[in-house]
Amino acid sequence: MTDSLLTVPQPITDYQPYLPTGNEYVSLPTVRPDGCIESVNVLSMQALGLLEFAGNPLIAPRIGVEGQPLNARTVSLPVGGILTPPIVGERDSVRGQVLIFAPPGHRGFVVLLEATNGASEPREVMLEIGLQWAEFNRVIFSRRETGGHRHFAWDAWTRSLVMEVTTLVGGAALAVATTETLDEQTISANANRARLGQLFRLLPGETKSLAFYFAVAQERDGARTTTMDLRRHGWRHLLEASEQWLSAHRPAGLPDDALGEMAWRNLLFNQFFAAGRTIDTDELALVTSRSPLYYVSVAFWARDVLLWSLPGLLLTDPVLAREALVTAFSRHLHKRSAGVHAHYINGVVLYPGFELDQLAAFLVALENYVRTTEDWAVLHEPEVERGLHLFPSLLAPHKHPRVELYSTFLLSTDDPAPLPYVTYDNALLWKALIFLGEQETGQGHEVDGAAYALRAGNVREAIMEHCVVEGPAGKQFAGAVDLDGRHILFDEPPGSLALLAHYGFCRADHPIYRNTLNWIDSADNPQLGPAGRFQTAACVHAPYSWTLSLANMLLSAPGARGERAAKTLRAAPLDGGLACESFDADTGAPVTGRHFATCAGFLGYALYSWLRNLL
Repeated sequence: MTDSLLTVPQPITDYQPYLPTGNEYVSLPTVRPDGCIESVNVLSMQALGLLEFAGNPLIAPRIGVEGQPLNARTVSLPVGGILTPPIVGERDSVRGQVLIFAPPGHRGFVVLLEATNGASEPREVMLEIGLQWAEFNRVIFSRRETGGHRHFAWDAWTRSLVMEVTTLVGGAALAVATTETLDEQTISANANRARLGQLFRLLPGETKSLAFYFAVAQERDGARTTTMDLRRHGWRHLLEASEQWLSAHRPAGLPDDALGEMAWRNLLFNQFFAAGRTIDTDELALVTSRSPLYYVSVAFWARDVLLWSLPGLLLTDPVLAREALVTAFSRHLHKRSAGVHAHYINGVVLYPGFELDQLAAFLVALENYVRTTEDWAVLHEPEVERGLHLFPSLLAPHKHPRVELYSTFLLSTDDPAPLPYVTYDNALLWKALIFLGEQETGQGHEVDGAAYALRAGNVREAIMEHCVVEGPAGKQFAGAVDLDGRHILFDEPPGSLALLAHYGFCRADHPIYRNTLNWIDSADNPQLGPAGRFQTAACVHAPYSWTLSLANMLLSAPGARGERAAKTLRAAPLDGGLACESFDADTGAPVTGRHFATCAGFLGYALYSWLRNLL
């Protein structure tokens, strides 16, 4: 396979830490540790991706003491969604704090500034924000300036500053207001700059707060009136509701140690960055990531959404998980698009190429959902019934003429398959066919149920006959075969043979499986990642240590592999504790794929499962 046939990520060369936050309507992926916000984005169905307000920075919270800046900063890890950790600083015995939070269910977010005078005499304190709107971008995989008509002006009716862009690919608006009568209100419409703030005289021991309410909508009237709604709720109520949401959605039994907090952080990031609602149609969109820092952001991958994100959503929000599942069946399981590499958020093919694991993912996810929730009624949703009926016809063209194995064009890395019959993909299909047979039998279709059960059994027999080969230490699973005598030993983190036991294809102590695990971790594996204290299995797509490899190790089998993964996760920084695609084997810093939200869901799920098994 030549490099010209691969679309591989470029290594990160300018890493900067961020505190991504947001809710289902708005994302703030680039909040700096000092509280400055570089960009704000919303999902747009018309734009088929994100619409982004950006600046350098777009929003700059500032606290001044006696005319001098109080430089607030945090060294805490990102929470993952809804709010940032407190960003604090001190000057002349005045303690300042910035808190940014996006209350669930609301089309907006709050920037809260607070100052407490710890001195024995009064202090003059300015609480303000600076706005510098430089760009309005459309983002799918890449970011591009949209052009269009811009509006930047003070609205006297709602006492808010409004930014709006109208373009041929959709529009969006961002407005900001506060409940106070502002002392500082400087707006330069030509330069798209503004300062909004208030000067306080703080007595000894006194605390003052000033909240800036930011609202998003598809046009200016919706944004400016939404600032009124946020102000009517008030920041205290909105913050309390946000904290209550966090408490209610934390998975039961998740420990509060370092690994438990890492699991929670990644589950939250999955909840709010792998799914969101479009600003123009209020539809759920399922994506790899709502952050442009991920190099293939804002698109649908069935594998990512159904095999990685959905298990995380089932832990934090089963209601949303159900909606995500039905949405995937409704919008993305169709004759011309099912199993195809990547889709736009509306279901149309974005990046062609059939991937067998992505077709099987629909049924694997459906089984996972119903067995976890016992919500069998979902099987009678019209779009789910349609998908189950359609599945066999979608699968049929990929069957070998004589052997019950099915081909794929692309691997789970989205790179071309070196041989057509990939072991992992067919094991996943076996699981899908078992479930399909059970559902047919359960609905009284005994003949069809028996036929699918037989087909699943034949797939399993074909895997054991044709995909088990002699390896360096005995029989093991091959990565792929051609059924003409050739096979290749390979493994890749996004579709790893290490997960065969997790998906029930074999026992964790099966000797062929154990030999396969040992080979994956050994120097005999040509794609073992670079040596270092954080070494993992890797692949050609990104020849570094992989976060998905750590998740696979946690789920593969009890014992040393899981312990090694846990040890790495305790020590490696990753992307501020959030999942990235790959990381450096020596430093643990991100190398590719920052803000990989669906991977965060799988990592959170794997950590939760591993930690629960320790109890």
